[in-house]
Amino acid sequence: MPTVHIHHKFIVIDGETANPTIYTGSANMSKNSVENNDENLLEIKGNTALAELYLAEFFRLYDHYRARALWNYAQENKNNTAGKKKADGFQLKTNRDAWAKNAYKNGTLENIGRVNLAGPLK
Repeated sequence: MPTVHIHHKFIVIDGETANPTIYTGSANMSKNSVENNDENLLEIKGNTALAELYLAEFFRLYDHYRARALWNYAQENKNNTAGKKKADGFQLKTNRDAWAKNAYKNGTLENIGRVNLAGPLK
């Protein structure tokens, strides 16, 4: 499987606990960034609601870039005339229900995440 690269500037530690820590800002989290550049890095401790939002954003970004990476991987293999690699069976979901159905099915992780982030429906 292809590597998924996400260039985002935040770290969430213990995001699903009562004592999360978030680091966010302009720093690239590299030695050069920390020692040689004029960067900003904000530490946020104990804000569980914000940690949940950052985690949700991480998973949204990861899923998006993973889908793109898998699509590119499948297309490269499909167009490989040498036949050295066989394209895997990855396919993008083609309709709304395929993407959102589990978010409304009780007991699924998608539903639990949706309800916990959005709060109860009124």
